[in-house]
Amino acid sequence: MEYATLANAAVRQKEQRALEAIASEISILRNRTHDLFMSLCAITDRIFGPMPQAAETPGSASPPFSEIDGIQTELQRFRIILDDVSAQIDRLHHL
Repeated sequence: MEYATLANAAVRQKEQRALEAIASEISILRNRTHDLFMSLCAITDRIFGPMPQAAETPGSASPPFSEIDGIQTELQRFRIILDDVSAQIDRLHHL
């Protein structure tokens, strides 16, 4: 009877560690998903943000060239975070 009790305790402990690992992965995933959202917001702010005054860029509805570099930087950041989230989901799937 004592062996069965120890075996059950070991199984419960292993299950508890697995649940803690899953909770940790979900927490990381939640944070990275928030980072994705914030990055996407930054991209859309750069693209659709305040329109320049007509005197600054007559007849132009697209962002100025200086903003295009910023948009490309934000898109690169978004891609890095998206790759990280994808890897996090894979790790969570294999737990």
